Amino acid sequence: MSGSTPGPIGLLSGTTGATRFMSTREILHQSMWNCARNFCRR
Repeated sequence: MSGSTPGPIGLLSGTTGATRFMSTREILHQSMWNCARNFCRR
């Protein structure tokens, strides 16, 4: 478990950073893009 793998604190900060980065606006934008792509594929 020890070695190249980051500690629990590093993992925690990484996950929180990712969640903060993926804000509601980002998620909405992603879903909208997915819908547009699916619609265009039809």
